[in-house]
Amino acid sequence: FPPCAPTNLKAVNSSGQLKITWTNPTSSGCGEYTTQKIKFYDFSNNKWVEESVTSNTYYLSSYKLEQYSNEIAVHFIIQVMNTHGCAATEYYASLINGDASIKEVSCY
Repeated sequence: FPPCAPTNLKAVNSSGQLKITWTNPTSSGCGEYTTQKIKFYDFSNNKWVEESVTSNTYYLSSYKLEQYSNEIAVHFIIQVMNTHGCAATEYYASLINGDASIKEVSCY
């Protein structure tokens, strides 16, 4: 089975860094993931930047937050993969009013 999309995405300020956490579902019908990545939208260069991750917690330093946000919003995708497929969840949060949008998206 391919993995199911990550759930419970959260991004909170933690000692000057953005702490990003998520859950990878393990219910029946969800395959185990073998690889997971986090992708950030770099607003200044209009492109996605990705990093491999090994746990369900990622700390985005203030430097990287400035790099990957336009000081109005932060936008990232958690993507999990195995040999049978891929699943992804997108997070877009306003840094002005705190509104967040979280939705399952296609892998790319």
